[in-house]
Amino acid sequence: MAGELKSSMSNRRKASGLFTFGIVAGFLPSEKHLWSDGDNLVTFFPEHLNLTVPIILYGVPYHEAYVSLNGIVTLGPVCREQPRNPENPDTNVPLFNADQFPFKYPAIAPFYAHIDNENEGLIYFRESKRAELVARADELIHQSYPDQADTFRSQSVFLATWHEVLGYGNSADVDNSFQLALASNGQESYAIFLYPQAGIEWTQFSSQPTENVAQPRYLFAQAGYTDGKTGVTTLPGSGTDCMRDLPKNRYPESAPLGVYVYCISKVTSS
Repeated sequence: MAGELKSSMSNRRKASGLFTFGIVAGFLPSEKHLWSDGDNLVTFFPEHLNLTVPIILYGVPYHEAYVSLNGIVTLGPVCREQPRNPENPDTNVPLFNADQFPFKYPAIAPFYAHIDNENEGLIYFRESKRAELVARADELIHQSYPDQADTFRSQSVFLATWHEVLGYGNSADVDNSFQLALASNGQESYAIFLYPQAGIEWTQFSSQPTENVAQPRYLFAQAGYTDGKTGVTTLPGSGTDCMRDLPKNRYPESAPLGVYVYCISKVTSS
């Protein structure tokens, strides 16, 4: 990934409405990892984090999260059923293989796509118990679900941010920024998908040719979450060009524009 930052105006435009992350906090990218104030920079390989507070997905607690540059976070131990990155096989994140929801592994995807990591884009992740970050998550959850205002309080927030990333095979003139916040108190968990108003400029990308498919295919990004079995929830427009409308809509209706809040801990999704 490129080590240069774009203009500060572009950074502000793409980061508007997101939780504070590395670039907004003034941290500069490094070649491979950024260890500063709890923020880690993902460059080429999926990265893994042990969670201090488990994330509950469809009733199952997970203590590990893996972040992929391809717009997806997977949970739990190493999933050996999926294709591995040969340079980093002991991770839970498969190579991009154009799977459709539901996957065969627990996953939460704000924008699952073949993201090009050769030119532009930065990906940050962290788990935090900072008061201001936890308060922001609770504010969004309580605004979306007023009946939870007196009962749910986050203990920590896992935050993953994809900033100005390119789609494989696309022009370098269009990029996307989006964010996933997973708020948990160890018994209940919420996924907060955030898409800034200027954040989604591409929805389609090309897959790399394989042994079985000589020509690249053009596919649409997907968004949602699944336990890898029977539990699956997709965001509106997932797998279609309507993904570009995510910044213009919301879930539920009481959420701010561009924000989608789901209680992911329940066996039956909210």
